[in-house]
Amino acid sequence: MRSKFSLEEYLRKKELARERAKEWRKKNPKRVKELRAKWYAEHPEEKKTYRRQKWKRWYKNETNAEKHRAWALKYYYANRKKVRAQRAAFYAANKQKVAAANSAWKKANPELVKCLHKKWRDANPEKVKAAVNRRRSNKAKAKGACTAEQLQARIDFYGGRCAYCGAKATVADHVKPLARGGTNFPANIRPSCTHCNSSKRDKLLGKEWPLPTRKVDSPR
Repeated sequence: MRSKFSLEEYLRKKELARERAKEWRKKNPKRVKELRAKWYAEHPEEKKTYRRQKWKRWYKNETNAEKHRAWALKYYYANRKKVRAQRAAFYAANKQKVAAANSAWKKANPELVKCLHKKWRDANPEKVKAAVNRRRSNKAKAKGACTAEQLQARIDFYGGRCAYCGAKATVADHVKPLARGGTNFPANIRPSCTHCNSSKRDKLLGKEWPLPTRKVDSPR
């Protein structure tokens, strides 16, 4: 059946009805809550879909998204312990779901993932060195462990310089190599430059590159 109103008249009346409904909801918040609770109770499945779609529509607006990000950041720092506990509990109960979601997000955003990884590596060089050192020791099945804090303490002890030649330290060197039974305890680790580390490795392999003899001044 065709409407007796023109399109313009229909749109005008529709907008007017929306405004009236909005005003009614403002004047009757308790009644709105009651009706909404009743509808949610009668439609449990539609409740999730409705809320999710409503949230997506609201979040599409960049102004709303920015407001939410600012609020979420403020709430997190004000309730850090509570938020972390909630996240840990959710992860423990939904490990497979979280892993699948993370994997899908990484596949959909490869460039962003690279940027985030690079940003983290640039901001945490000591943790990167510790991770590389830990990977090498695990591969060699070496005893002992050296945390990022312990490795940084060793580097600071030598003033951030190579323990063999005094140049800027770039890698962690095992005094007794892992391949020859050396441990991964902090006492067996020295900061080294790439050249000295390569020279030492090549000497152990039978090549003719001697280790530099100049020592760096240390607070020992």
